[in-house]
Amino acid sequence: MAGASAKVVSLHSRGAEEDVLGLLQEFGVTGAIFHWYSGSLKTLDEIVAAGHSLSINPAMTRSPKGRDIIARVPRTQILSETDGPFVQVNGMPAMPWHVELVERYLEREWQVDTGSARAQLWENFTNVVGRVTTHASSM
Repeated sequence: MAGASAKVVSLHSRGAEEDVLGLLQEFGVTGAIFHWYSGSLKTLDEIVAAGHSLSINPAMTRSPKGRDIIARVPRTQILSETDGPFVQVNGMPAMPWHVELVERYLEREWQVDTGSARAQLWENFTNVVGRVTTHASSM
C-alpha cells in the first residue's frame, strides 16, 4: 500500500532493486508488488522479509533464474500475471488465459493438487485488495 493512500503499487525495479526497496522503506510503503523480479536472491530475501509480493509470469517459470526466484518466495506472497504482449507463449503474445501456465507450474512446484495453486493465488489477490479497501474505509 502506498504510504497513507490506499493504492496497489506494482513496480518495475529491474537493475534498481535495492534502491527501490530502500525508497519503499523510507516512505513507509508496504505490500508493494515487484513485477517480473530478476534481481539478486539477497535483495529478494529482503523484499520478502519486508512483506512485499512478487508477480510471476509464464516466462519466469521457463527460466532457471525465474524458477530459483519463485522457489524462494512464500506462497502467500506470490501473484500471477501473463505480462502479455511482452511474454510469448508458443510464439504469440501471452493472453489472459495463459495465467493457467503459472498456476500449473506452481502446483508442481508446491506439490499440491489441481486447483490449489489457483485458490492460493486468489487468496493472495484478495488479501492485497482487502488491505487497500480496509485502509480506504478507515480514512
